[in-house]
Amino acid sequence: MLDQQSTNPTVRAKPFRICLSLMDRWEVGGLIVPKILLPALKNAHEYSQASSPAQLEEVIRSASLFFDGVESSLIWSRLISVLLSSFDLRRSAEKDSLHGLEFLHFVIDRFDVRDEEMLLRHIPNTLLILLARLASILNEKQDDSERFMTLVLTFAQRLLRLLPPRAFEQDEKDGSHQSIWQAGNCSSVAKSLTQQYTRDDFEDNVTDIERLDRRRTAEYMLQSIIEVLRSALTSDAFTSQLGLITDCFVSIITKTPDSQAFRNADIYDTFKQALGKESLLQDSSIDQSSFLVISSIMSVIVASVAGSQSPYFSHEQVMDLQTHVLNGIWHHLSPFRPKYHVEAVRLIWQLESLTRAEHQVEARLALLVGDQSEVDGPEVASRFTVLWEHTMQSLSPRSEGSGRPLSRRPSVMPASGELGSNVDPERVLTRPLMLLLDSLNAEGTGAADVVRSWLQSLSSLDRVLYILCSKLQNDMDTFAREAGKKEARHRTRRNAEQSLDGVYFCLQHLRNLLRSPNEHMWLTLSNLQFNFSSTSRLGTSKVDAVEFLSRMCLKTLALQGHTIPQSLQHASLTILQTLLECPDSSVLKQLEIDDALISTLSKALKGPIGALQTVYLETISKALRLRATSGQNK
Repeated sequence: MLDQQSTNPTVRAKPFRICLSLMDRWEVGGLIVPKILLPALKNAHEYSQASSPAQLEEVIRSASLFFDGVESSLIWSRLISVLLSSFDLRRSAEKDSLHGLEFLHFVIDRFDVRDEEMLLRHIPNTLLILLARLASILNEKQDDSERFMTLVLTFAQRLLRLLPPRAFEQDEKDGSHQSIWQAGNCSSVAKSLTQQYTRDDFEDNVTDIERLDRRRTAEYMLQSIIEVLRSALTSDAFTSQLGLITDCFVSIITKTPDSQAFRNADIYDTFKQALGKESLLQDSSIDQSSFLVISSIMSVIVASVAGSQSPYFSHEQVMDLQTHVLNGIWHHLSPFRPKYHVEAVRLIWQLESLTRAEHQVEARLALLVGDQSEVDGPEVASRFTVLWEHTMQSLSPRSEGSGRPLSRRPSVMPASGELGSNVDPERVLTRPLMLLLDSLNAEGTGAADVVRSWLQSLSSLDRVLYILCSKLQNDMDTFAREAGKKEARHRTRRNAEQSLDGVYFCLQHLRNLLRSPNEHMWLTLSNLQFNFSSTSRLGTSKVDAVEFLSRMCLKTLALQGHTIPQSLQHASLTILQTLLECPDSSVLKQLEIDDALISTLSKALKGPIGALQTVYLETISKALRLRATSGQNK
């Protein structure tokens, strides 16, 4: 009856109903069911490939009733025999091998494999047999078909997702059978399990496997998947399967905290070897493979850190791996590799969450951005812009009550959002951003052209301005505080000088940003509002960005003395000239900039003003035109 090729679902379901009735008479069914279980399930699988969904459902209903009545030990002994056969036939009869694996996926899809005995005993044992066998064939260094590897690994992946954490824990009831995990015993344990499950009378003699407790099974599973991972990382032949292999590893390690198998594996050396390959940073057809290596190693590190009370990697090892990983990720931020951008940015912030206390990501990014030549400058600049834009897209708005000295309108500055609560992208990206903006000082270079073109249409230009204005305000406040101290200590003078350098640094960048401003720049400025800190005479009132920048320029111009560089005042005057040409300059009329400039110029003429006199006069002229325009409009 099972050999019938009828497409009628009633006819195809009849053998399962008969099998179910035979099970009620175990003196008969006990002899027949073990022999017909596998043919019956394969019959349902074949029908699934030639029937409509509705027809198949009718057959599966009858098949499921039969399946649910069969001993779980018998079911898994037959499924394991199919699995082992697929391994054995993978080269000599690949079609049959793949068909067997597809059959296993069908069983997992269509039948209930979630009873307690399956979850706590047979599925973990099946996984151990599978992973140990997979580790063995990968050690042979022979190529197996990608389809075979995918089917095997996805089968393992699906089984692992079925298992609850308790399947990896020691059962107190099995205390008398607890045994110590030993690395050298993995292959012999897997071989013993294989022999037990493939015995004809296995379903009647399952007591032997009870000696292998759950925790020990989990350790051997982990030992096997680590060997699979090691083979994939050190051989180019299996790199395409790294995603599936890593997913299997993560599923096990997260449910097996403080694993002795992982601790003894010394996977760090393997990671170093994989990350040290020259091909990892070369432009070639193996870009996908190199990125999979980086992503896989990051996933393992993150999972191992999250799932253990004591670290599997030392602090020094994590720092060392971080440098190599970040170099690889930076390579894949190239504008010529857009398919990796989203994942590469996610990996960078994942890396930051692991080592945020050391500021390693910030320091490395600053080094990568700052250490550029005229030849690779445009490429370096483009990579940072990719990181910036994808990060900004991932940020959620920051609340008004965040305590920030500055805010923006209509929304406010970013919180970490989907990047994680322990990650501060703004802090990490500020120093590299400043180094990137330094390239605007060298007009005509490739890097400067890339940065200027990027800024002209940057949707997150307000965030760039926020960072610059925030730093400008902080440095100005620090200078005022240090310069106002009566004691003339060396440290006080040094702090004041450093703060003044910071002020000039910010003004220089703002001058470069405001050089030839387009409509997007003016629109961004008009939508920004800043909150002055409590050190300001304005208290906490909100001030438009244009007014804020104008006031800061007037403050710097009011600084007098031989310690104030003319370059600082020149930058302030240049910025003021640009702001006075703002399309909506009404906000500046109340500042009476012309009076303030004339007063400052009068004081400056008492000292060596030099070339600044011309710039002062040009700025005063524009301020007077603004006043005249205001008078005409009254």
